[in-house]
Amino acid sequence: MLITVVIVFALSWLPFQALEMLRQYNRPLFDSLPIELLYTTPWFGYANSAINPILYVIFSENYRQEFYRILCRGPTRKDRYRRTIISRSTTTRSTRLSRASSLAVSIPLQKLREEANYRRQGPESP
Repeated sequence: MLITVVIVFALSWLPFQALEMLRQYNRPLFDSLPIELLYTTPWFGYANSAINPILYVIFSENYRQEFYRILCRGPTRKDRYRRTIISRSTTTRSTRLSRASSLAVSIPLQKLREEANYRRQGPESP
């Protein structure tokens, strides 16, 4: 995917960069070019911004799922975190959601902190 995005980027901006090189190093040839060409070449570069989301949808499953979730109002972020924490406690499946994995780690850490505080304070006397 990365190679495709880089190649499309390079091909999109190549005409504009070529004209800039002509403008700097061969001014007479640049001045003889039609004005329409000078106005349209930057648009090829701008079109790269419109092509990128299409490439991401084609090549990235994660992007496709999130795009679909946003457009079709799929499960909320809170529901996905809940499902991820539950699934992580029952299986050893890895997750792509960094916040969900940090939440899954923070639960055992919270328990360890409570135990450490209990040890520091000692048992409460009746």
